[in-house]
Amino acid sequence: MSAERGRGRLIAGVFGALAVIAAVAGGIACLPDLRDGPSQIRPPPPSGPACGDGVIDYGGAADAGEQCDPGDATVTGCTRRCEVDCVGGYVDPQDDHCYFIAESSVAATYEAALAECNKANAHVVTFESFDTRSRVVAALEAQFAPSWFWVGLSTEPMQNNAYVSAGDDEPGYDRTCAGCFFFGPGGAGNVRRIDLLDGGTANGGPWVIDAPRSKAWYQFGQATLDPLGRAIQPKVMCEREPPGASAEPCSGAFCVTARITLGSKRYVVVPSAASGDEAARACGTPVDGGRAGQLVVFPSRDEREAVLREARNVLEPYGFDNGFDKVWIGLARQSDADPWRWDDGSPLDVDAEPWAGNQPPDGGSSGPLRAYAELDSFLHYDVQLARADDPAAKHPYVCEYPP
Repeated sequence: MSAERGRGRLIAGVFGALAVIAAVAGGIACLPDLRDGPSQIRPPPPSGPACGDGVIDYGGAADAGEQCDPGDATVTGCTRRCEVDCVGGYVDPQDDHCYFIAESSVAATYEAALAECNKANAHVVTFESFDTRSRVVAALEAQFAPSWFWVGLSTEPMQNNAYVSAGDDEPGYDRTCAGCFFFGPGGAGNVRRIDLLDGGTANGGPWVIDAPRSKAWYQFGQATLDPLGRAIQPKVMCEREPPGASAEPCSGAFCVTARITLGSKRYVVVPSAASGDEAARACGTPVDGGRAGQLVVFPSRDEREAVLREARNVLEPYGFDNGFDKVWIGLARQSDADPWRWDDGSPLDVDAEPWAGNQPPDGGSSGPLRAYAELDSFLHYDVQLARADDPAAKHPYVCEYPP
């Protein structure tokens, strides 16, 4: 089946499923008509990729279609052919993020590093997984070795001094946050609730730097010294997400694709408030001749970042203050005696922990619980991660379907 025909059948099936479940649930508000959707997301083109329309069309294969499409040829980071512009840097094949060393390659302060990356429509590099860090460091090591480099994490007093990410779509770090990524000694496996290091430097600090030789992240303060007493001026590595979004309106919802799961999953973001049970039933209603979906599950950190970034792009124009700052996901437990599992039956993976700070909650409800993901990074350092502290709430939701 072609990508275009597959999208058409999915759209029709999703619309039918949503109409059925809305009628059954009764309490779900009517799904918004496309005319009422946010103007930032345009209708899909009549046929095939259309570079310049503001919608990233991956073309149905990993090596085809567009890598970016901001809808504006003057935006830095995307060529007129809708290819990621990353001259001298590294484009990660998992998600088309561009990583590069800034024009002024060193910065004495975190603020200076932020400014350098901002000039290139980017932010100081952040990492959501050990594998991503390994790929990026291997690709760019010749440009910064043996130096330290800045990591996009800084403490935020308004969030109890948790480390906030420089990227809007990635969680920061706190010792209470099981799902937050932090690169500790020994590399893989040291990402859960570990203490920040000060590495023998003259003082700790509110920022973080990466030391490739010792394979760890360190606290960094003003005039921080290395173990030999020398002042450290870390290199500036920047990260730029592909400009544009893949979301397209489809019968009151938004159909989304992600590079990392291209050909294996499709997603639908539904901007309509529902209970956790109602959302699960809506996604599970068979579509496309019996092909049922489910609330989205995240077997990897990379998939979570890609899909929830799209969900944020879709829902933020509706208003985070209006209740569009959270989405139900496919993570639930049946009782307080049962383990948390993804809706496809798989257990939680220690390398892809889903939980936000101080989650899941201890005590409380003894019955079934469903988790949601937080999308507002302004108020939450642990954006995108799972919470299960409001079982009676109604939120938008994200479904996943077979291709």
